[in-house]
Amino acid sequence: MYKDSRRQQMAQAIAGVRAKMDALPNASRMSQQEVESIYGLGYRELEQGHYPEAFRCFSVLSLLKPTSARYWRGLALSCRMLAQYGVAADIYRFVGALEPDDPQHDLDLAECLLLQHKVNAARETFERLIASCTNVKSAEKVSSRARALLGMIPADDTASA
Repeated sequence: MYKDSRRQQMAQAIAGVRAKMDALPNASRMSQQEVESIYGLGYRELEQGHYPEAFRCFSVLSLLKPTSARYWRGLALSCRMLAQYGVAADIYRFVGALEPDDPQHDLDLAECLLLQHKVNAARETFERLIASCTNVKSAEKVSSRARALLGMIPADDTASA
């Protein structure tokens, strides 16, 4: 999806770090079944609107498996629902580095920037996202939402960064 060589280099570097981290002893402290149980609990807490509890579940998972993007996504969503938009945005940036070919993280980041009233930064993120999704069939839904949200931003907004 992304043809930016810098981003590809970052993805390769992260893949190397991921392999080394997955080999660390803490990666095997819990069985995969136990980890999945915590994930299921965190997911249910999110669905039920129990965001502080979901935050705790996904925090533990992110520490146990720091290279697993889905645990970080759960943590970011928990932060977002707790109105911790800056923290959520930072996590979405990190997840974007873990999964550079998935445009959803950039969409989530741009939405968090909007929620922080960082309109110009959100606009730039939407524009970059739309450009990177051009002619990518699997990214049509993300691109469509980005276009819709970008269309709602006033063109002359210079008050925010």
